[in-house]
Amino acid sequence: MAIYLKGAAFFILPVFFGLLSLWVLIRQEKPNLLLMTLLGALAIFLFAPHIQFFPVGLGLKMLVASTIFTVLLFGLLLPVFGFYKMKRGLSVLFYLLAIFFFVKAHLSSDFSPERQKPNSLIYYQDADNGNTYWTTYDKMGDDWTAGYLGKNPEEASKFITKASGSKYGRGYTFATEAPKKEIPLFKTELKQDTIINGNKNVTFTIIPQRNVNQISLYAGEGVRFKTISFNGKSLETAKVIDSSTLKIKGGELVRYYMSDKDSLEVSYTISKEQPVTFTVMEYSYDLLSHPKFSINKRAENMMPKPFVVTDAIVVKKTIDIDALQSMVNDIKVQSSLKNI
Repeated sequence: MAIYLKGAAFFILPVFFGLLSLWVLIRQEKPNLLLMTLLGALAIFLFAPHIQFFPVGLGLKMLVASTIFTVLLFGLLLPVFGFYKMKRGLSVLFYLLAIFFFVKAHLSSDFSPERQKPNSLIYYQDADNGNTYWTTYDKMGDDWTAGYLGKNPEEASKFITKASGSKYGRGYTFATEAPKKEIPLFKTELKQDTIINGNKNVTFTIIPQRNVNQISLYAGEGVRFKTISFNGKSLETAKVIDSSTLKIKGGELVRYYMSDKDSLEVSYTISKEQPVTFTVMEYSYDLLSHPKFSINKRAENMMPKPFVVTDAIVVKKTIDIDALQSMVNDIKVQSSLKNI
C-alpha cells in the first residue's frame, strides 16, 4: 500500500482493525457485537464512499475498483455480519432490493436537465498544411454535434494525429472538414542558437497572437535532451533524457496554462548531431463566444464533456529549429545588403 498507493497508504489501517477483530474472535466465543462494529467502523468510513464515487468521478471503468472495495469492506465486516440472525431472509431482501434498483436505474437512464449528456466539439486547425476540421471526443453523436460533424463523420485518425487536453490521453474519435477561419498564428522568436563543446544550446519563445488559454509542446520520439527548461524552470534530467520515455502520454513535454499576453520561453541543450522538431498545440476555450463562429447553444439536457478540452479552438504548428535559424540568417543577410 505504501509503495503503490502513495498518499493513500492509510487504507491499510482498517486491515489492522480487522486483525484485531480476528484476535477478539479467537479469544471469545461470543464477542460483544457493539465492539465488533466499532472495530469495523473505520472500514465503513474509508471504503464505503469510494464504492459510489469512483465510478461517478472517474467513469464506469472504475466499477472494477468499486467491486474490490465492496469485497474488501464485506470481508472486514464479517465479524459483524457473522452474528446476524435470519441471514437467509436478509439475503433475499437485499436481492430484491438489487433488482429494484436495477429497474430504477434503467428507467432513469435517459438524459434530462438534471442528468445531462456530456458532449464535445473542437475546431482544429493544422497550420502545417492549412486544413481545418470539426472534431470531437464523443463515441456517440447527438443532434448538437451532428450540426457540425454531420450524421456520418469519419474517424478522426484519418485526418488528425495529435490530440491533447485529455486527462486520460485519449484521442479524438470523429472529424470532418470545417470551413477555414482566419485564426492568428503564434510567432516564434529564436533568441539563441549556439554550439559549445559539441552541444547545441537553443532558446526560443512562443508568442501567441490571440487570447490563448493553454499551450502544449511536444518533441519527436527518440529525441535526447541533456537539459530543458520552460520560462526558466528546469525539468529533472531523468525525466527529459529521452522524450520517448516521458511519463506523459504522447511525448508531451509541457502543458502550460497561459495568462493574458503571456508567452512560453523554451531553452534546451542537445547534441549538435541530434535533429529536433517541436509540435505546438495552442488552445483557446472561446469557440462558443468567438466572433468568427456561430455555434448553437446546447440543449438543456446536454453539458460540456468533462476531463477533456472542449468548446475550444485548437491550432497545431510544427517548429523546425534548423529552418528557423536559416530564416533568421536570411533576414540578417537581406538587412546587410540593404545597408550596403
